Amino acid sequence: MSAVASSVYFGYILNTFGTEEQKKKYLPDIISGKKIGTLAVTEYESGSDDNEMKTTAFFKGSAWVVSGMKPYVTNAPAADYFLVAAASESESEYSGGITIFIVARGTSGCIDGEPVETMGLRGSSAGEIILNKCSLRNNAVIGSPGEGAEILAYIKNFRALCTATCSLGIAAAAMDSSNTYSKERKSSGRYLNRYQEIAFKLADMMIETDISRLLLYKAAWELDNGSDDAASAVSCAKIFATEAASRITGWGVQIFGGKGYLKGTDVERFYRDAKFGEIAGGTSELQRIAIAGEILDRYCN
Repeated sequence: MSAVASSVYFGYILNTFGTEEQKKKYLPDIISGKKIGTLAVTEYESGSDDNEMKTTAFFKGSAWVVSGMKPYVTNAPAADYFLVAAASESESEYSGGITIFIVARGTSGCIDGEPVETMGLRGSSAGEIILNKCSLRNNAVIGSPGEGAEILAYIKNFRALCTATCSLGIAAAAMDSSNTYSKERKSSGRYLNRYQEIAFKLADMMIETDISRLLLYKAAWELDNGSDDAASAVSCAKIFATEAASRITGWGVQIFGGKGYLKGTDVERFYRDAKFGEIAGGTSELQRIAIAGEILDRYCN
């Protein structure tokens, strides 16, 4: 997820909505990997509801003053650049809107918070960033002031699709590892994959990874072609791929038996990593609400 946060959450937003000056300044190093970027949106009281955002931006004189805290930021301990979403204060010229700013590490008022330890995906660092009256010029704004909600809505499907793709990778790795182990480990003189219960689990792993892959291809095609069905296709792919990853990694632990429960084994890591997908990029519950809303709007009398 570290690479996704830098290349997609930061790089794709900048490439789509940034000025030519911003692109020339930031994108070459992001593309080459010399610099790391990320997106800082989530807060303690506003996960999926941007209207509850507490980080504020106030335009004063010739600069923006941004204050607040962003926890759970992927790449926070290592990032060179942050895209920070903030809500304009009520007395601001841009009252009621959300604005996204480029904040470079080391900017006055941008402070490193505590790193966080996650259950899974520990190869991807995360932590807090604190903005204490951080002063930013107009050239730090992505798009136009107050346009942040539209930018976040646009990128939402790409974030969900990236999360689902990561989940598919975890599921496929768990399937490969489980399949290999079942051919090497014997129980009562028979290889594990010769037991029907184990063979059926391996078959279900293959079925669900293949379905996940096809749903992801379909959703990506819908997005590329600007289809009216793109959002629903992404939600379907996201739900199935992320929940399938949790099921598949659970089956993997079961196939490994006691060894699969030991800290440090591949399937134990996959099992912990998989849960992330059902939460990040829009929870499974929110995706189902979106699909249900689309069905009701389309088919209601």
